[in-house]
Amino acid sequence: MLNFFTKRSVGIDIADNTIEVVEILKDRKGESVWSKGRVLLDSGIVERGRIKNKKKLAEALKKVLREAKPHPVITRDAIFGLPESQVYIHSFYITEHKEKERESIILNEALANIPLEKDDLLFSYKIFPSLEKKTEVLLVAVSRETALEWYVFFNELSINVEMFDIESLAVFRGLFPGRSKKPVCVIDIGSATTNVSIFDKNGLWYSYNNNIAGNSLTAEVAKVLDKSESEAEKLKKQIGLSQAGEKIFFILTKILYPMIEDIRITLDYFKEQTGQRVDEVILIGGSSKLKGLLDYMKTNLGMPVKIGKSALFKSDVPLVYIEASGLALRGVEEKWNETDPFIILDEKMKRKEGIISEELEHENKKPDFLKENGKKTQPLSEWKPPGRMKKRLIALFFILIIVSISFASVYFYRQREKIRVEEAVKAKAEAVKMLEKIKSERVKEEEKKKAEIEAAKKVAEEIPKVTVKKTPTGWLNVRKGPGTGYSKISKVYPEKEYELLEERSGWYKIKVNDATEGWITSRYAQKQ
Repeated sequence: MLNFFTKRSVGIDIADNTIEVVEILKDRKGESVWSKGRVLLDSGIVERGRIKNKKKLAEALKKVLREAKPHPVITRDAIFGLPESQVYIHSFYITEHKEKERESIILNEALANIPLEKDDLLFSYKIFPSLEKKTEVLLVAVSRETALEWYVFFNELSINVEMFDIESLAVFRGLFPGRSKKPVCVIDIGSATTNVSIFDKNGLWYSYNNNIAGNSLTAEVAKVLDKSESEAEKLKKQIGLSQAGEKIFFILTKILYPMIEDIRITLDYFKEQTGQRVDEVILIGGSSKLKGLLDYMKTNLGMPVKIGKSALFKSDVPLVYIEASGLALRGVEEKWNETDPFIILDEKMKRKEGIISEELEHENKKPDFLKENGKKTQPLSEWKPPGRMKKRLIALFFILIIVSISFASVYFYRQREKIRVEEAVKAKAEAVKMLEKIKSERVKEEEKKKAEIEAAKKVAEEIPKVTVKKTPTGWLNVRKGPGTGYSKISKVYPEKEYELLEERSGWYKIKVNDATEGWITSRYAQKQ
């Protein structure tokens, strides 16, 4: 058979601690995983989505491409997922406008809501016609400096990054074969950050990052239990939230509680503004495997929560490849380009920055990661048409007919989809802004309470105290004044600590409780 209907696409997912690579093959039978690979990164190579050690990162990427199973990944074209911590996602509405004014309107909205200077702002968007003469815009943005940093990195390895994709969108593709019929919340709990995204039948509704993740949980366990990071990590994995009576349970839930509250607020606001209820919560990411987390979230969110399952992989394949597979799917499924925005560097920008690589402009030159021990890795078997030229031309003729019919079908399908989207999308931009405001106010309130608690603790630590010593009688009399001639008003007991209010020769005035103050002899008391 001719392979005109065969497509290949490679997705590269680089996080602070890992690299995952997936190559997907699409043919008449559908999509399948052709090859995949994963490697762990040492700390300090990538931090919060920025490259800190280019040399070591390059070595790790070459390794995972060469050692991918069951085949090495030899393509020079790939789709890379920009780290979520470096991406800004903003959804909003614009009212009736002239199409030539759209770019300017969207740019002004981006500058007003995204903390990047105009010269450093690189953005893309998708337009969704809505009801009431409004147009919905889903905008994604990244620092130009960050995007160039990653582009140069791949360019120096002779890897052509076709586009910069968005992690939350790629994760959804890896989980679902198409748009979700019911609203769903996807929570990606990684090592450094947690991403929370809500998707409805029209695509991404809202997405945000939370710094509560695997590393912060480990750090808190290590701090409270006075253990090393490795010991705390081991303890976290062994017990986690599975034993409610253990001290580690209270440590972890104290850290997780604010994250659960944020998620609950987001889910409630989605319901309030759209009239729809999120159908279920899906957990993915390495830290989603924490023992007892599933039941803890079910109880606290009051809705079904499950571990995500890839639309492509079998159950015995680790879910760590979900994002990389979603990135690769974009390259073989054109439908995702209709709803999911992406970032690209145009040729003008590349030439301006002086990063156009001649190596990428020549099809016959192989990327340097294929070289090992001075030899080039042999390419995968490529199909060559059998038979004579006449047979090829006949086959090509029939293919052109089929392609023409397919294009016509796609055209009518897209027209129907366009009408459906126009009727389905609801106003949500103000809802999202209000949600951000609520969260901001809640954070400020929590910070204020925390400061008050710390101040109270500090004051408490500065207040002098006395501890009652052992006495022959087993107690110590509290008198109304500093002398034995004063009447007894209460008793205090050995080893108890009391607040020191005043001191006179041989006597201490203490606060027995909220209602009683009195004097005790210093003979049987020790000042702190």
